[in-house]
Amino acid sequence: MTENIKQLKNDVLFSVIEILPYEAFDINIISKACKNIGLQSEYASLLFPNGRAEFLEVFRDYIDEIMVERIKNELSEVKSITSRIFESLKIRFEILDKYKIIIPKIIAFYSMPWNHLKLYPYTWKSMNLIWRTAGNDKSTDFNYYTKRGLLTGVYWATLLYWLSDESTNYESTHDFLNRKLILTGKVAKKIKQFSS
Repeated sequence: MTENIKQLKNDVLFSVIEILPYEAFDINIISKACKNIGLQSEYASLLFPNGRAEFLEVFRDYIDEIMVERIKNELSEVKSITSRIFESLKIRFEILDKYKIIIPKIIAFYSMPWNHLKLYPYTWKSMNLIWRTAGNDKSTDFNYYTKRGLLTGVYWATLLYWLSDESTNYESTHDFLNRKLILTGKVAKKIKQFSS
């Protein structure tokens, strides 16, 4: 992707984010965002030929870039892998907090029966980045799928909890996340024992 195309996509991304709290996340949202930044509506299909699903991938990649940079800058002194994964997810939720108002609309999109199959690969990329960056995990065997699959479950459970959390600095979410990671670690050990 050329830098110009990437910049245009990002411009549309921010335009959608700006209007989405007040608009339905329907097939016209990208066209509306294009018009708001002075582009013809035809740019919607040119920049995002796969529509809203592709737009959400751009949004995810934008969040991922910020997340990875913060993981590298902030977690270099954290030695425990479990702690690094925990802190990485905390960082992700801190980044998402700015966009919390639109997250329910994203969830609603993936809740549609015809979009279910898009959800797992959508999340997998981010969970893989966390394991690669924070967990320094280079596995390619069965563990590769187990770690990312289990973390995907933890992430979505915590995301749903986080959406309704009104505690100070999301302390309840952090407690919930910690418990889920501890439980997941136990499950991972059982799976490893079973597979070996």
